[in-house]
Amino acid sequence: MSAEGTTQTSIEYIQHHLTFLSSGEGFWSFNIDSLFFITVTGLIFSG
Repeated sequence: MSAEGTTQTSIEYIQHHLTFLSSGEGFWSFNIDSLFFITVTGLIFSG
């Protein structure tokens, strides 16, 4: 959360949430939340 008296621009808000649950930097970064939901969705639809 932001401290009192400071405002967060929409760009800062989006950048924060795009990198929130990622591991690593650059090309080899992994989005942990995306991997989790892909796995769960695959298990649900595979039978």
